[in-house]
Amino acid sequence: YTNLLTSGVGLTEARAAEAALRVSEAQFRTLADSVPSPVFMVAADAILEFANQAALDFYARPEAEVLGHGWLRDLHPEDAAMLPPVVMGRPPEDCPVAFEVRLRRHDGAWRWMTLSIRPRLDGEDRLIGYVGLAFDITDSREALEALARQERRQSFLLALSDRLRNLSDADAVMAEVQRSLGELLGVGRVGYGEVDLERGVIDAADHRLLESPL
Repeated sequence: YTNLLTSGVGLTEARAAEAALRVSEAQFRTLADSVPSPVFMVAADAILEFANQAALDFYARPEAEVLGHGWLRDLHPEDAAMLPPVVMGRPPEDCPVAFEVRLRRHDGAWRWMTLSIRPRLDGEDRLIGYVGLAFDITDSREALEALARQERRQSFLLALSDRLRNLSDADAVMAEVQRSLGELLGVGRVGYGEVDLERGVIDAADHRLLESPL
């Protein structure tokens, strides 16, 4: 009777633990699906074990096609180097807290994403994977890049204006413009001509190619 009682208690405890685990997993999925950004869990070998609804909506593919290594096919080839800490199962201290990669959205557009990850450890502090959150920062990056381009244009025009201030000869002015443009663009030849605003074209008859001193 003692053995039967012990076995029965053990079985009851195991079933209770399994039920608690199912409830916990359901609660986690409900919580994760309420987050508007992609939430994911990966194993130490980069196998995707969980993706919330926002992540599935990003890829617009069935969950079975995203899990496992399916998500890697939508990682930009140039950004694959960011993954070795995950793929190689390095210790948590070697893994970046956050990094930026490009992921291909369901419409084919490459989106810049910040992946913020934390190590998952077992009861003996061994690395078993990562849990992470992804943020789409494409619009922010494009805005910053546009601002940087505008600042570079303004700096170039201000510097060019200073260099042209004391020049009065037309040929000297064009030579300086050509030299400055060649330096800015890193090219050896600069073309220019007269733009016909009504036709919206450059008059080929007035087009010239000047050798840059670069």
